[in-house]
Amino acid sequence: DTPSTGTVMLAVLPLLVGLQMFLAAFVMDVVNEPR
Repeated sequence: DTPSTGTVMLAVLPLLVGLQMFLAAFVMDVVNEPR
């Protein structure tokens, strides 16, 4: 049987948040890097 939408959302949400935090930190690091 397939898991409910709520279960999938709870499983995926931390991954998405972590990925966005990682991307934001990466972009800030590149932008702030002195040329």
